[in-house]
Amino acid sequence: MQGGHFDLPDRLFHSIPDAWRSASENNMADIKELIPEFFYLPEFLGNTNSFDLGTKQSGESLGNIVLPPWSKGDPNEFIRVHREVLYNTYIHTRILYCILYSNKYAFITL
Repeated sequence: MQGGHFDLPDRLFHSIPDAWRSASENNMADIKELIPEFFYLPEFLGNTNSFDLGTKQSGESLGNIVLPPWSKGDPNEFIRVHREVLYNTYIHTRILYCILYSNKYAFITL
């Protein structure tokens, strides 16, 4: 919120697939951070208070966060898979390197 108002709809985080494409394909300078809630709190992905977040210039109305297809639109499944990946032995043994060196390319090459 800025000055008691939500930011412009086109600037709000609203879609995980769009954020992924932006950071991994369209704009390599677009750095995203996975906050802890991505691994334990499915409620943060929904607009449970039905706030009016506005409409993007494309005409898309904002509400719940758009999830990737593999989650089948289920925030609980999204969080479950994120946790499964986080605790995967391969990732778990290498994530500290990525965090210490703050290199997003290190994550891509995991």
